Amino acid sequence: MGVILGILVELLYSGNVIHVCMYVFSHIHTFHVGWGGNYSNGSYGPPLEGDDVIILPGMWVIIDSASLPLPKFGNITIYGTLEVDKDEELDVELNTEIIWIAGDEGRLVAGFDEPGDHYPGNLTLLLRGNFTYPEREFVIPGGPAIGRKAIGMFKVWQM
Repeated sequence: MGVILGILVELLYSGNVIHVCMYVFSHIHTFHVGWGGNYSNGSYGPPLEGDDVIILPGMWVIIDSASLPLPKFGNITIYGTLEVDKDEELDVELNTEIIWIAGDEGRLVAGFDEPGDHYPGNLTLLLRGNFTYPEREFVIPGGPAIGRKAIGMFKVWQM
């Protein structure tokens, strides 16, 4: 019997129907298809301290209570969706150098606009870039450098 990596769902988002595969951040198999906890020796799991995390297009990854506390990440690049679980009152700290919300589907979500769907917990974004290491300068593919401590976004940041 195979392992279910995600649940394919159809969502109505801003008047458009989108198809995504939903994953839970704390689940080991989430990072078999995404990147962040891919240890390059054939094994994988949730990202470790210093890992760069990429949420691929078509992935909707939910940070749940089992994910906490999150490690300090390198960069977080979101082509799909990264959501803080709105069904739990969590205190979440995203500690990273760069958050880049990219592509046509990139979203960082903590709650929704609908009544009763607001995020009940606390979300802290802690950016900790270091200006003494120029090799950590984040350059958007085909675009400008946004620095070593930044939030870059071309689409949706919903809070």
